[in-house]
Amino acid sequence: MMTYRRLGRTNLRVSVIGFGTCQLRMVPEQRAIDTLTRGFSLGVNIVHTAPDYAGADDLVAEAVRA
Repeated sequence: MMTYRRLGRTNLRVSVIGFGTCQLRMVPEQRAIDTLTRGFSLGVNIVHTAPDYAGADDLVAEAVRA
């Protein structure tokens, strides 16, 4: 079961485990999407991405769609 905590002074509840997406470009696209999708199904609801992560945001978008 996933544990959630309040994010700062907001009322947002975020999972204590999140995804960092820097390394997603190092694995095949479908494996990256499957990994994200599995994490989401387990309760992960926070993902870090950045412009330097070369398409990681597209992989996250695809996993959210799935």
